[in-house]
Amino acid sequence: MVMNKTWKKAAAFAMALALMGGVIGAAGTTSSMIKASAADEEVITTYTVTLTCNEEGGSVLVDKTSAQAKDTVTVTAIPNADYVTSKVTLNGDQIAVNDMGVYAFEMPAQDSVVNVEFVKQDTDFYSIEGISNGAVLVEVIDLENKILKITPEPAEGYVLGKVTLNGDQVAINDQGEYMVQSTGEKMVISAEFVKAEIFTVADDIKNGKVTAEVINDGTGTAVKVTPVANEGYKLANVTCNGDQVAVNDKDEYVIAYMDKTLNISAEFVKAEAAEADIYKIADVKNGKLTAEIIKEGDSIAVKVTPVADKGFKLAKVTCNGDQVAVNDKNEYLIAYMGKTLNISAEFAAEASKTDSSPKTGAAAAGLSIAGLAVAAAALSFRKKQ
Repeated sequence: MVMNKTWKKAAAFAMALALMGGVIGAAGTTSSMIKASAADEEVITTYTVTLTCNEEGGSVLVDKTSAQAKDTVTVTAIPNADYVTSKVTLNGDQIAVNDMGVYAFEMPAQDSVVNVEFVKQDTDFYSIEGISNGAVLVEVIDLENKILKITPEPAEGYVLGKVTLNGDQVAINDQGEYMVQSTGEKMVISAEFVKAEIFTVADDIKNGKVTAEVINDGTGTAVKVTPVANEGYKLANVTCNGDQVAVNDKDEYVIAYMDKTLNISAEFVKAEAAEADIYKIADVKNGKLTAEIIKEGDSIAVKVTPVADKGFKLAKVTCNGDQVAVNDKNEYLIAYMGKTLNISAEFAAEASKTDSSPKTGAAAAGLSIAGLAVAAAALSFRKKQ
């Protein structure tokens, strides 16, 4: 067979392409073949992602320019100054923004076009009012659904007290952000900033600790105090600027801030523990244990009395695994330090006092002779009768 030059070139190109393992598909689709074996070949197909937007309004970033079907693709819209993102579409269908302000979609099995529309920022549907000692930044996350992200920025020496929308306090989401959405009425956004050092916690608190945080329940700035007693102690009182603080209906210590530094302290005292919490007596063998609680002022101790069964004697008394020594009154007295006293004892058998050694020599003979004499005397007495 005679091959012309054109046919030779085509055959050479096809052979080279086969050796490289690449196949060019139609309509811009790119496929690659991974040869698993001579009899089995797996084809992995990827599709292109094309970005478009009105460039005067901003720019667009995407984490993948090509992806397999069902891959997640994330789009970031970056509006220019005075512009906001109006909507993001995938092949003409709108992509919703998630609760983190991100546009993401599942790649379809086709080449796709993502389009972002930026529009001049319209501030007619919201306003920022009543701000002092700080600033509030507002970002339009979704113009069509009027979703806003609010970023409060306190001035130096101040902290955020609260963010409000139409007078109602706004809660932060799981990402620590203030996100709000219009319900149809104009959105009036405000924030309250308070002095950073509105409270102090005394550093000489004993037998417990106190933490405090600035809160706002919608009626004004306050400080919520949380006292935690050490083991074996209980809270006696919480004070602010020398005055005792009462708990509210939620069993919380909340102190209103009235432009005067709140100096907070607390007192903890020994807890009156129940007897079952103070000590427990273990089951013991060959004896018994009794115990009684001894109190002297704020001090608590347990007096232990071990009694051995007949034929046994006390070996030792233990508390929480450690041996207890007797005091100068020959008592087992254990101090209670807020931790349950687990008391036990061991009793050991006493040594036998019976003399069982055999009798030998003269002593044994003497006993025998004496026995015979007694027997003879008894027999003589019967004959006389």
